[in-house]
Amino acid sequence: MSPTFFRRLAAFVFLFALLLPQAVTAQAIHKCRAGDGSATYQDRPCAPGTQQAWTRPMPAAEPTALAPARPPARQVAARNASTPARSGTRKRRPAPSGAVISQYRDPQGCEKAKAQRAQAYARLGLRRDFDTSRRLDDRVETAYR
Repeated sequence: MSPTFFRRLAAFVFLFALLLPQAVTAQAIHKCRAGDGSATYQDRPCAPGTQQAWTRPMPAAEPTALAPARPPARQVAARNASTPARSGTRKRRPAPSGAVISQYRDPQGCEKAKAQRAQAYARLGLRRDFDTSRRLDDRVETAYR
């Protein structure tokens, strides 16, 4: 091995050692607000003329684990053969019986309000305005309560 190889290797290790702390240090997220109220999120401190709303540290990246190896197809087939197959039919519950309780105070009042709204729309046609539609819709809504 030549002395130039060791010099180059030493220079490479030295540069790597200088750059390593920058890569390892955690960065932060900065939220900056401009004068018009718009917000930007960045990894650098806010520029002059913008207000820093907050700074949050970036979570440390967790090392990714290697995916577990898939078992051979023979093992998968044997495992599937040993488990009983499902029939695909589910046992259904019987329908509830007894008195039906309405969630509305007056179920017929709701239907009556809808019918009145439909009659008014038919009578007015395209001449109806927003206020009329709003008033009719409010009547239906109060009937639902």
